[in-house]
Amino acid sequence: MFSFGWQCHSLNGLPASGTWTITRTPGGANLYRYGHNLYGFGLPANTNYTFTVTNQTGCTSGSGSIVTINAVPGAPVLSGPSSACVGLTANVSPASNGTWSSGNTSIATVNNAGVVNALSPGSVTLTYTRTSDGCSNTLPLQYTPTPLLL
Repeated sequence: MFSFGWQCHSLNGLPASGTWTITRTPGGANLYRYGHNLYGFGLPANTNYTFTVTNQTGCTSGSGSIVTINAVPGAPVLSGPSSACVGLTANVSPASNGTWSSGNTSIATVNNAGVVNALSPGSVTLTYTRTSDGCSNTLPLQYTPTPLLL
């Protein structure tokens, strides 16, 4: 199992004896052994790594499981108006693959298709959370009273 820290990845639960080997495609890695743990620094994301163990008598384990370190996901990119009139709807995006919520549902509500209903004047922050990785971002909106037609 990999545990993640700032630019450090560790493989835990390995045997205390033997030699550990990592193979990366393309090759090269900076690895450090400490007790039952193997630490790797600066391992690039989106790369497959295969781990094997060789004991004191030279016997080597079969190919280990392939472990992939995925890139850290970025925050979702949001778009939409910065202001709108009360009583009207506005559209924000993305309109799929996540959930939207309103920081103040007395000012505005939003559905998961990105349709915002402005209910009363004021400022509100909408939050979008991407389903695939749980990353979120916010979008501030200002709602003003609808002008009267004379």
